[in-house]
Amino acid sequence: MQLTRISGIVLSLTYLVVISLWKTMPIQVEWAFCIVLLASLGIPHGAADHLVAERLSIRENKSFGLLGFVLKYFSVMLLYGVFWYFFPLVSFIIFLGISVFHFGDLETTSMAESANSGLKYFLQLLKSFVLGIGILGFILTQHAPEVAQILQNFNLGVKIPLSEIPIAFYIICIL
Repeated sequence: MQLTRISGIVLSLTYLVVISLWKTMPIQVEWAFCIVLLASLGIPHGAADHLVAERLSIRENKSFGLLGFVLKYFSVMLLYGVFWYFFPLVSFIIFLGISVFHFGDLETTSMAESANSGLKYFLQLLKSFVLGIGILGFILTQHAPEVAQILQNFNLGVKIPLSEIPIAFYIICIL
């Protein structure tokens, strides 16, 4: 597990260095990085959510069924889609909050001892949040024109100035 994490960090940092130095990088090189990362590290998270849910059910001595999990999973997506249709800005803010926490939480909950309450728990949540802002913010600002174009289609009613926050802010959050 540790070797996989180190490999992912090294490959990701290599990509970041290359893309920052090679401003006109062809899309084929970006795809090559993507393929190498997928081939060496696997599919992005989410594809194994059912395995996580099953493990949590076992830990809590509850029953688990794949069909029930899939139905709940798609029901949540459907409800969220309906909510997004009627309340796009609120839904987008919720989505960003969940994404920020999720990105950060993936890295911070692998600690040997997770806290369940108190100051240690609060600090773990804060660490997840700050790290998540760094990871998600870095990703979004590196693709600001594409993100801006997508956000225009959501008709959120606000302009989100991705390019106004310096990239160093996100790097500091990650560190």
